Amino acid sequence: MEFAVADGGYRAVCLHTDPAVPGAEAFWRSLGTVVHDERRDAEHPQSLVHFELPVGR
Repeated sequence: MEFAVADGGYRAVCLHTDPAVPGAEAFWRSLGTVVHDERRDAEHPQSLVHFELPVGR
């Protein structure tokens, strides 16, 4: 994440995880905020959860 801040001045990074992986969803929930849960997307149901993690300067 340091690269994203230094190179582009970003304030947050987004990532996605597969909640079927044991502990993955709980881990990322402890660090970031859910921005989209594909399991609840009626048009494009998938199994990924997207998170936003704040980064500091």
